[in-house]
Amino acid sequence: MSQVSYDRPGILIDLISSMLKTEGKELQTLLEEFDLEHRFEKIINYVKKRVRNLTITNENI
Repeated sequence: MSQVSYDRPGILIDLISSMLKTEGKELQTLLEEFDLEHRFEKIINYVKKRVRNLTITNENI
């Protein structure tokens, strides 16, 4: 955690990626993306999808 900084966004993105609860294939695709901006966009899309799924689940309870 001490290596995470604004000067090294790749480490921050990798840290966030490692905390995601996702299937292996989806995580592998994410980690194979070398362009940090594209990888971050994939993370954002994944989080949005999870939020939508959790919202739908909570509405059905």
